Amino acid sequence: MFDRGKYWNISNHPMHIHGQFVHVMAMGQMPDLYMTREDLLKLDSAGEIKRNFDKPIKKDTIMMPNGGYVVTRFKAENPGVWFLHCHNEVHVEQGMSMVIEVGDSKQWPQTPSPAYKCGSVVKPATQSQTVSNTASTGSCLLMGLRICLLLHVLRLSQ
Repeated sequence: MFDRGKYWNISNHPMHIHGQFVHVMAMGQMPDLYMTREDLLKLDSAGEIKRNFDKPIKKDTIMMPNGGYVVTRFKAENPGVWFLHCHNEVHVEQGMSMVIEVGDSKQWPQTPSPAYKCGSVVKPATQSQTVSNTASTGSCLLMGLRICLLLHVLRLSQ
């Protein structure tokens, strides 16, 4: 993954993958905080991206630097449809996310019934509960709805 840098945004990106862990093999940033795909390919072909094959760190969230790159690898052994996204919500809304399909659809877990449950939420909240719990559960509920919607769309397309 790479970030174009200062001409597109001015922040780092906390990239998160659901259902998998990745090994961080390399991470870097351009001195002027601007990177193109061609820059990244030149760095790699010149051997300037040093990969850590000796006990690379294993994570599910990686801070991708502004104007930089992260090289990861993972063994896709947890079947399902998994969301990879930036944890800055506005970036997800702008398209900084993708779905990774692991395994054959016959191997994927069945959709639970009810289709989505977040934490211990089992019944509709009252107005006062909704206001006080929005910060803690809102993001979780929103993410769950997005994932359910993606699963629904993927199943319709098969």
